This record gives sequence, C-alpha cells and structure tokens, in this order.
Amino acid sequence: MKKHLLYLCLLLSGLFVACGEDDNDNKIYQLQGTWTVQNKAVKVWPREGGQTEALALEDSLLQYTFLEENSEIIFHNDSISLTISYMGFTQPGTYTCSLRKNILNIVPPDNLPLILEGTVNLNSPILEFTFTTESYMTILQLLHPSFYDRILSANVSYILQRNE
Repeated sequence: MKKHLLYLCLLLSGLFVACGEDDNDNKIYQLQGTWTVQNKAVKVWPREGGQTEALALEDSLLQYTFLEENSEIIFHNDSISLTISYMGFTQPGTYTCSLRKNILNIVPPDNLPLILEGTVNLNSPILEFTFTTESYMTILQLLHPSFYDRILSANVSYILQRNE
C-alpha cells in the first residue's frame, strides 16, 4: 500500500511540475509592445589567429547584425515586426514568432534555409536577445561564406529598451 501511495504521489508531483513548465513555456505576452534597440555586440571565436583575429572579425561582422541601433521592434501575439538592415539595404517586415522556454523562434522570410532563434532574457524594461550560435552561423553561411569559413563560432546580442 505504501509503495502504491508513494508511486501515486510521485506521479501527481510529476504532473504538477509538467503543468508548471507548460505555464512557463509561452511568455510572449510579456514581450508585447514596442522596443528600441539600444546596443548590439558581436562575439567571435576564430578558427585561427587568436584575439587579434577575433577583434578584426568582430569589427567586420558589425555589418552583419541586421538590426540598427535606435530601430524599433514590435512584438504582437504571435509575430514580430522589425526592419532588417544589411549593407545599406533595409527591409521592413512582420514575421511569425514563438517563445518557448526563453527561446524566441522567428519563421524565416521566403522559406530561406535559416534558423532564426535566440535566447531571451527579460529584466523589464530591458530585454536582451542573443542569437544562438547555430542560428547566427547559418545566417553567415548563407550571406557571407568567407566569414563562415574563418569562424569557429559567433553570436550577436541586442539590448532593447521597452518604449513607454
């Protein structure tokens, strides 16, 4: 009897933990509203060349951050509106997105073979978004293969301020 009671308690506690995790899975409503990009930073780990090569690559990759400082990002229920900036070209758009366990996934435009995801750290009114390494590297591989071949790993982070 004790064994069955223990099993039942473990099962029920697992259900409550699972429900608690489900409740925390989608916090996109916390992001809803307009945000302004305050800062962006690139971090690079080169295949060769050490710190000097890393700093040179970081300077070069600032052109490949895709969001300009002072630009606005608007989170809706299940989408994000932003303007992508790349080498003097700008493209406003609204993209489907989801947030699960602090990972923001954005559906790439035009079925591009990209992974657009990153970690979200919300400390209201500040939001930090960092592309996962895999995500940023797929972008570099598509847009600038010569950088991709020189980099072991890289990511880009953005600091956003919630607009009042």
